[in-house]
Amino acid sequence: MAYYAQQPPYAGQGYSMPQSAPYGQQQQQQPQQQQQQGYYPPQQQQQDYAKQQQQPGGGGYSGYGGAGGGDKPGVLAPNGYEGERFAPTKPKFRDPFFALFFLAVLGGFIALSVITLRDYSISSIAGGLVSGRQGNGPGGVNGLVGTLNTHTAIILMLSVGVALVFSILYLILVRVATRAIIEITWALNVLLNIGYCVYLWTQGFTSGAVIFTIFAVLSIVFYFFARKRIPLARILLKTILKAANQYPSTYVVALLGSLFQAMFSVWWTWTLVATYQRFDPKGESQSNSSRSNSTITGLVVFLFFVFYYVSEVLKNITLVVTAGIFGVWYYGAPTKHVALSSFKRATTYSLGSICFGSLIVSLLELLRAFFRTLSATQAAEGDMISSILACVASCCIGCIEGMVRWLNKYAFINVALYGSSYIEAAKATFTLLQQKGVDVIVNDSLVNTVWLMGSFAIGILTALFSYIYLKESNSNPGESSSIIILASFVFGLQISLSLGAGTIGSGVSTLFVALAEDPEVIATRDPELFEMIRSAYSQVAQPLHH
Repeated sequence: MAYYAQQPPYAGQGYSMPQSAPYGQQQQQQPQQQQQQGYYPPQQQQQDYAKQQQQPGGGGYSGYGGAGGGDKPGVLAPNGYEGERFAPTKPKFRDPFFALFFLAVLGGFIALSVITLRDYSISSIAGGLVSGRQGNGPGGVNGLVGTLNTHTAIILMLSVGVALVFSILYLILVRVATRAIIEITWALNVLLNIGYCVYLWTQGFTSGAVIFTIFAVLSIVFYFFARKRIPLARILLKTILKAANQYPSTYVVALLGSLFQAMFSVWWTWTLVATYQRFDPKGESQSNSSRSNSTITGLVVFLFFVFYYVSEVLKNITLVVTAGIFGVWYYGAPTKHVALSSFKRATTYSLGSICFGSLIVSLLELLRAFFRTLSATQAAEGDMISSILACVASCCIGCIEGMVRWLNKYAFINVALYGSSYIEAAKATFTLLQQKGVDVIVNDSLVNTVWLMGSFAIGILTALFSYIYLKESNSNPGESSSIIILASFVFGLQISLSLGAGTIGSGVSTLFVALAEDPEVIATRDPELFEMIRSAYSQVAQPLHH
């Protein structure tokens, strides 16, 4: 089916796409038909650009033809708009079994955490930790307590502020000099690959040098291949940066997502330690020792599965919420409290789909961790053949995991935009990959490199700030200074990635999916922007053939 004019409604698949007439003609589809299909798009009428400019706000996009929209209520929709893309008349809970499974896993973790942490808090071990009497030197608890003081807290809080300032400045720089930043970051990426390759050769790591030589050559070839697609990446980046200014809640969502993941990591770490101490077989009789060993092994495996699973779900909820906000911008939907509405959909109707896709990645992560552990164990025992085989298995699973993560990203964007189940979203992603795969991969690589290289630079600058502060304050932190500097680097890296890749990167991917599915929406709402995109990417006028 070449164009939307030839496509039937998508009611049978759980989401609906417009039955659009070719550009320049009116759509004939009635609102009543749309309202029977769940997640339905606005009824668009083709208009010339002069008529669109008469409407305040330019269809809710301030970057081209007016100021309006954003997180404030009362976003103006295009003329002829009826309905709302993200509010189904008959909402459905997608993949409910996986949502229930996730809640059961989370409930089991909470129960285990309460039991073990309660016992741990009243034990002599916990008493030693609290009082700071147990352990000596910088490697023990006294060293830890000596590091985690008020002065350290002030430095880390200042580091967070510095990282936030540098991240905002980098966002402004990317917006002002988009093409130059893309070119520079890609050139740095190639140079780093070459430099690391040279380092491996000079140090005599022949096997690693051969592998990274191949990567370096591929990065050089890919650089010249991708250069012709830089104009499209530049337009999409600038467009999403302007859209994010209308919806600043996208940045808040990304930062809150990172905060919740960090809080869960701390909670999980304490639970892991408490569980090990609670079920440690030391001191028990030999008959009970084997039983305790199997218990602690099973609990540790469960805890690692929980960590992978919950972390994936939290990350993907953030992605779905962010994609939903940018979807509201793309379709010009006059939604109040956009971020809250998107969050409610992600944590209710679409939670099962998120848990489904996250479960697949989590199981792959757990399996990969098993083979990594097996490889290390066999190497320690001198069985190098088994160690190499386990290492190869771990690498293969890692490759599969990377591909599934990439597919999940676009599947969850589809879930956010159209309310699909996970299987339907995965099928739509495969269609996108089959018809526009090269364009998607290159665009992803260009945009992600911008944020990755920038985030590393911001992490280094934040760590440098901490080093200078420690030196000038004469605090004499001793060996703990390396911990503070490392923590500052991680804060800078994570904050920049959250604002960049987590917000703008997700927005660019969402815009690409929406353009692939519904190009006539932006062609109607903002012909000027559409022509800019078409001048850099002529295939934009060809929607996906489902």
